[in-house]
Amino acid sequence: MEKKNIGKNFFKGFTPLYGDNNESLILYKDDVLTKIIYPEFLQDNREAIIERLEILDHEGLSIPTHMLYDKKGFLGYLAKYISQAISLSEYLKGDIPFEERRKIAIQISLIFDYFLKMNFSYNDIHGGNFLIKDGKPIVIDLDGGVFHGFVNDGLDFNASIRTQTKLLSSYLLSIIYKVDRYELIRILERANTLKRLLPPDLKKFYEYASNSDYSVFFGITESIDKIDESLYRDTCMKLKMKIQ
Repeated sequence: MEKKNIGKNFFKGFTPLYGDNNESLILYKDDVLTKIIYPEFLQDNREAIIERLEILDHEGLSIPTHMLYDKKGFLGYLAKYISQAISLSEYLKGDIPFEERRKIAIQISLIFDYFLKMNFSYNDIHGGNFLIKDGKPIVIDLDGGVFHGFVNDGLDFNASIRTQTKLLSSYLLSIIYKVDRYELIRILERANTLKRLLPPDLKKFYEYASNSDYSVFFGITESIDKIDESLYRDTCMKLKMKIQ
């Protein structure tokens, strides 16, 4: 990956993508996204992981293109940005029909299937790290992930996969059912008896979302694909969730 030395005026004209999270700052300008990582959070193999991200090749990823350095050392990176893309979280606040939400969830799950093929795990899963344009989701902020053989933020690949399985399944269900992820988990924890009424594949998917002990990422895309509108409505009624 190309390395770029920058001066203090480099970020002129860039706009914050969202607020400072105390660990980093993400900015964008035209078709370029940049992330500035504060020095105290450059732990473990973060720089090496970012450099290795260039092996990824998927249209749903904002892949780093340049490593950034200033006089003090490594600063962050540049990545591709999809002009006029918007936050998936903001997009889903609109009146988005079930079938479109389902398609978005399937596309995100397929991106994570690709991650697995590349021995890459990503568990920084929240609405702020997903953009969308023309119905297609894009994952940004990829340095939160970890490749097999690396450690990032105290997690190795296998530990990250366990976290990814729980977070991804609950996040995708929250998209499909248009409910806050944490509220969804509370519903699932209260609904153990009702879950017995669900079809086996959907029951397994719910268990992924509410159980942190799973060590294998398996069958999530196939499970989502089986959630048609009839099953969606039936499940909403059983779990006493609003049909949207």
